[in-house]
Amino acid sequence: MNRELVNGNDVHDDCIRTTGSLKYSLWLNMKPTRTHQAQSCLVRHSVAPPSKPYKPHKCTNGCLPVEDEPLLYRGVNPLYIPILCGWNRFHMVVNTPDKRSTVFNICNNCCLYRTPCARTCRNIEEVVQYLRMTDSHLTPDLFSFEPLVWLTRTYQPLNPRVRIDDISEGVEGIKIECINEVDDDKPNDFEYRKDRFSCDPGLNLTVAQEFLSGCSCEDDCINPQECSCQLLTLQQNCFSRSARYRNRRLSNKPVVYGIYECNRLCKCSKRCGNRVVQQPLMMPLQIFKTERSGWGVRTLYDIPMGTFVCIYAGGLMSDNRAEALGHILGDEYYADLDFLGTVQSPCKSSHMSDTPQNFELQLYREVSPKIASDNCIDGSYQESSFENKRPRMSSTINSTDSLSLQSPETSFGPDTPLTDIISGKSGLYTVDAKFVGNVGRFFNHCCRPNLFVQNVFVDTHDLRLPWVTFFSSRLIVAGEELRWDYKYDLNVVPRKCIECVCGMPNCRNVLV
Repeated sequence: MNRELVNGNDVHDDCIRTTGSLKYSLWLNMKPTRTHQAQSCLVRHSVAPPSKPYKPHKCTNGCLPVEDEPLLYRGVNPLYIPILCGWNRFHMVVNTPDKRSTVFNICNNCCLYRTPCARTCRNIEEVVQYLRMTDSHLTPDLFSFEPLVWLTRTYQPLNPRVRIDDISEGVEGIKIECINEVDDDKPNDFEYRKDRFSCDPGLNLTVAQEFLSGCSCEDDCINPQECSCQLLTLQQNCFSRSARYRNRRLSNKPVVYGIYECNRLCKCSKRCGNRVVQQPLMMPLQIFKTERSGWGVRTLYDIPMGTFVCIYAGGLMSDNRAEALGHILGDEYYADLDFLGTVQSPCKSSHMSDTPQNFELQLYREVSPKIASDNCIDGSYQESSFENKRPRMSSTINSTDSLSLQSPETSFGPDTPLTDIISGKSGLYTVDAKFVGNVGRFFNHCCRPNLFVQNVFVDTHDLRLPWVTFFSSRLIVAGEELRWDYKYDLNVVPRKCIECVCGMPNCRNVLV
């Protein structure tokens, strides 16, 4: 069986490669879904020249030919940054007359990376080892050994009717383009902000940040058993093997009891593998007008499974204040921080009464009377009536009051019994992104989504204040819309429903 290396950086989507007597497509029919195929196209970047022949040597920082700080390359495909820094990525082609066998090998283990000094890396562990030897600024999440991930595939609309070059107006540090191929509408005005902030006089985030602990690692937390932050994540999740970042990525499902990232009190650097959602947005995204679901978000490049996409940013307020303002201004962009529903880890207590039966994030919203009807309505909407679209996140803990965050003594940590938390006052908080938010406010619903929600603790270990973050649940190809499951509570408003138009085979048909 003969093998041949094909430069994976320079393969077009319709490229046919012949090896011996076997002819097959490297594209493997993985064409992305898109709104207007006739008006859009997939294009590719130019590629780096082949690397030089390898000569035995000891790898040091001198092996790096150019400055490899990832932030210098923001705006391009993050997976393409190593190529711009002198790396090469290859696909291993197996020469065999059996087509099925070849496709199996192509799909399972055929990607290689070649370093700037021509050393071959066969897996992500070897890449990480090289990055450490050379003191490179590149991080493991800039590499992908998934054969179906193509670095040069990108999505570009050809003739949009409306184009906004950067809806963040420079706040994000990377352009967030907004286009409309359907009509001449533009999104309603809002203030773009890439982080959450307090918009409640009773919520002092500065005090909340005092409820924090850090690790003393000086090796960028290589060993999770020695990093107190990663140990906290593992302890809360019963030491599950999938309950932590692996090379800055997750698996295809959320870590139920949350992730505790390294923070400002830790001695590790920003290259630490336990610092993911706190990093600046790197993936180029595009806001666009869909035909039936209003505004949505698509990716311009392939996103590997388990990759961090963005956070849900907005104004943070108590649940009581959110309820009061929701009746006046609308609650269509509310996201309730209800991590208290999973605070009592089963590894720490056998009292099942303290542990909710459903650990998944339950998403629902209260339908406004002005849009509710006895019959299902179409899932489309106008920007002026978003009340029929956006969910609110909640858990199994019900509450009528909210705790006022005034001092660290009122904060709740992982060791606080759930019964102490829910007795008397609830302490729930809400993020509102209607007037101030980021690109995450535009994500649409899907019954079979390609994103999942992950609770992450970054600036505080107060269990009422996790960051709401989005990760990819599978490979997302260029041009595909980014969507997550709102998980509406179908019993919120009896005899009222909103039709789901996600178009998936397993569609539940109704949202509310």
